[in-house]
Amino acid sequence: YSFCTLLVGGIMLVVALTAVVLAAPLGDNIKVSGKGYKLSEGVDGAMCKAVVAEMVEEVRKHDLKRDGEEEIFDTAGMAICLGVVRNYAMEKREKSGRWGLRRKTDAEKQVEEEGGLGVDFEGMLLLKEACFKFADELQQEVSEVVYKKVSVATAEEISKEFCPGVTKPKKKVKKKTAKKAAAAAPEPDMMQQCQKFMNEMQGGDGSMYDMIKQDRDAPETTLPQSDQQEIASAEASLRCSVCKIAVATAHSLSGSRRDEARASEAVQSAFFGVTDNENMDYKPGNPPEWSQDYVLARKKSKKGTAWSLRRSPSQAEELSYTDKIKRNVVVAQACRRSFETDADLGEMIVLHADWSSDSLGDAFCKHVCPKATPQDEL
Repeated sequence: YSFCTLLVGGIMLVVALTAVVLAAPLGDNIKVSGKGYKLSEGVDGAMCKAVVAEMVEEVRKHDLKRDGEEEIFDTAGMAICLGVVRNYAMEKREKSGRWGLRRKTDAEKQVEEEGGLGVDFEGMLLLKEACFKFADELQQEVSEVVYKKVSVATAEEISKEFCPGVTKPKKKVKKKTAKKAAAAAPEPDMMQQCQKFMNEMQGGDGSMYDMIKQDRDAPETTLPQSDQQEIASAEASLRCSVCKIAVATAHSLSGSRRDEARASEAVQSAFFGVTDNENMDYKPGNPPEWSQDYVLARKKSKKGTAWSLRRSPSQAEELSYTDKIKRNVVVAQACRRSFETDADLGEMIVLHADWSSDSLGDAFCKHVCPKATPQDEL
């Protein structure tokens, strides 16, 4: 605990890292809480090599190819980043002021395992977020190439063939230089966040598989406490709106020929993500598919914070990894909680085939839509 105590006490003040906005691939600049982190040339290629190396090691160590590509695909997501953070470091180059990626020495790993003071916590969290973004963007591609090549090629050979094609740099666009934002103060619960992250780093082989389950069921637990509080606030505010969107989606998926089996399937798809444990085609937080076209937004005023869920497929595609998690968790939790009622939506769809989606939403969602509360903006 000594490392975290001194860290939170003020040795490193720039630790309140939240949303990271990255290009695809990583590009040459990362923004963290308004502060820009410039990346050295070739960082996206180095990240690709690191991910491939960790993937090959994990697949061979646990014989993941034995049961097909599904487990490999699952590992290629958020889970593989624990290995990357354990074995690699993001550090700031003195001459250029840019951040580069390199493999850690055995001595550095030992310092981290012992909780020593030589750990660059800022670089560690920056690497974690960058890897999450990279894995989110290229999970399918990494999974496919590792599955096909792991039995016949080394990690170096796979990287040499695969990485140049997926990490081509984008054209640089000159922008006006903004003033550097002041370093954010540590959050009140940074001690717990620090200790939790260090525990994950020291968790052994089982940690990676715990992260797979965490990615699906509770990805918000990796976020700072301030983000988790925003999620709770947004979910409570938008539960009515989310319920009505889900009802409208189920109404549409049921089609014009209303039979009980089709209506039940439509309701399941509208309110829940993947329910089959063998199906790895899920988004972090496991929300229903329709959520991927929406953007979670907030507007602050003297009266407080007003949350909205707006349909905007183009904006939704450009969200940072952290913002996707926040939106996914808000929708998933709101859907689950609004579904906790004695009313049977599938039966209502069949029995009231002449009802509009609005009428159906008003009837089914009344337990989460108090009349005294203005309807949230859709």
